[in-house]
Amino acid sequence: MGFELRRLIRVRGSYLVYLPKVIMEKSAADEVEVFWEDKFVGVRPAGVDEAELACRGSVAVIVAGYAAGLDQVKISADPGVVDKALEKVYAVVEREGDSYVIKYVDKYIDKEVVVERMFEVLIHALRGVAKGTANHKTLQAADDESDRLRLTLNRLCAKRPSPRCAFYIQLGRFFERAVDHIVELYSERPSLDVWRILLEAAESLSTAVGSGRGEQLVQYLQKAPSYRFVLLQYAERPSQALHAARVLDYLINSAEVFLDKVIFQRARFRPGREVEENFISRENIDT
Repeated sequence: MGFELRRLIRVRGSYLVYLPKVIMEKSAADEVEVFWEDKFVGVRPAGVDEAELACRGSVAVIVAGYAAGLDQVKISADPGVVDKALEKVYAVVEREGDSYVIKYVDKYIDKEVVVERMFEVLIHALRGVAKGTANHKTLQAADDESDRLRLTLNRLCAKRPSPRCAFYIQLGRFFERAVDHIVELYSERPSLDVWRILLEAAESLSTAVGSGRGEQLVQYLQKAPSYRFVLLQYAERPSQALHAARVLDYLINSAEVFLDKVIFQRARFRPGREVEENFISRENIDT
């Protein structure tokens, strides 16, 4: 990874910065895509990222292209493989001779929206089982959507990386794994009390996150051991206790990441002139 500090040039009401020549010569692009988040500004050459794979395709390869942030892949594959892959990613397919061109679709652009949707899927699943209105089919649908949304987070962070991606990737993984364990726990037929405690833990976390206050997240983390104690009292078998505890663990892990994110967002930026001891040149990095 290259990194260097460059001075901004003020041109009337705008700012100008020279881009690294070594990058722009490789892309041969006349335009660049600019994206930003908080005080972070990213720049990437505009164009289409595509790959043509010589090996015969599998579901995993097509899914990997989506998660890696590619715009499309051309691949030889059986029709059934392509159909199976489309259950896991957002894409459209075109046939070219003996090959398929998988053109990935960006249904979501905002990473924050994807995280919120994943949390909603988790809470909706818990509400369903706690009220007795969910069944294995509805939980499997929630699991499938959660898997696809996690891949979407990976994709968005690969295409437009930013500092918050560190939080998004962790949250996506924790929510996806929590839903996995909800599905497994449902097969163990626990009492409604188990579901009630897990739903309360999830909704309390949602309230703490919605407040935007680190203090409420800290209070949630302090209360978490009591959730675990009561939860294990209602578990009738070790297998129930295992999956129930895993769901709670992932909620707690998510709370810790949300707290990190709140602290990150509260940080104040203090601009200043570059100084000799802090200046990092490309030559320093390469050596």
